[in-house]
Amino acid sequence: MLRSTITSLVRRGLAKANRKIVHLDAFGQNALSDAVSLLSNRSTSLNIFDVGANVGSFAKASLDLHPKAVVQAFEPFPAAFQELSALEIAYPGRMRAHNLALSDMTGTQTLYVNAQSVTNSLLTNAPEADVYQPPSYAQPLGQIEVKLDTLDTFCDANSLSQIDLLKTDTQGADLKVLKGGEQMIAAGNVSIILIEVLFVHLYEGQSWFGDIFSWLTQRGYGFVNLYDVAHHDETKEAKWADALFVNRASMQ
Repeated sequence: MLRSTITSLVRRGLAKANRKIVHLDAFGQNALSDAVSLLSNRSTSLNIFDVGANVGSFAKASLDLHPKAVVQAFEPFPAAFQELSALEIAYPGRMRAHNLALSDMTGTQTLYVNAQSVTNSLLTNAPEADVYQPPSYAQPLGQIEVKLDTLDTFCDANSLSQIDLLKTDTQGADLKVLKGGEQMIAAGNVSIILIEVLFVHLYEGQSWFGDIFSWLTQRGYGFVNLYDVAHHDETKEAKWADALFVNRASMQ
């Protein structure tokens, strides 16, 4: 009887301790949830930019997570954009899909199309790209010309003065996205940035984690965390991840 009582008490104690640990470690598990929690003091709608939206998984998750989220989503690849644009009907007034790429210049540029659309890029594949990805994942299929805009010119044209969360996943071209929004960023009008960062060579001329970290920290952003770090099966080296940065001044 005493033994069973002690066992029961220990189990209860461990259960309570486990619940406490889970509560304390809740931050840092999910990038979108963390970003929204950092913006919890915003009483108005959350203006979210999804650059490199593909078929809209992140955009949909944002709209479902926060009832006041308003998403501007950008995807240059026509097949993915067709699926992305369906979200405009599902979330009327809260979702806008744009069939273009954001970069550091306006005009047109070649988009290199691969077997898996999530690997499409404005940059060509690096020779060792297949080493770090499933077989034929980034197999080149062709190329198309796509429209380019910059974050600054888009915001000017659409009278948008604040971006609460900028998510960018453009397969190695993400620093160009940031540079195209330098005016918005320098003015402190982009509060949080969630950006894909690369640790291995996937695209020619890509930006590396160090490049992005240096560029953002020089402009008043603090590094928060890495999420969904992918590792090489054999060497276990980090391949890519999502990195969260917060603008210190805009969050005060």
